[in-house]
Amino acid sequence: MDEVALEKLRDIIKKSPCPNGCRCYKTRPEELCKAQRTGLDVLLECLEEKSEECTFSLQFGRTYYCKCSTRLEIAKLMEE
Repeated sequence: MDEVALEKLRDIIKKSPCPNGCRCYKTRPEELCKAQRTGLDVLLECLEEKSEECTFSLQFGRTYYCKCSTRLEIAKLMEE
């Protein structure tokens, strides 16, 4: 991740309503939770092994989705 993108990432996190301690507060991309964008612009598919343990996870069938707006903005920035 280049310096401009990293600075944008820091700005997203600073403005986040999420509680400190969430994984997004670690600004190194390799430490973010695993997620990928879906066809919906408001949810990410959660790819973590223990998705059910996340307070931002939403189960639909056998799939877990991430409803964290901060993580969604990061995914858009990183084009995940």
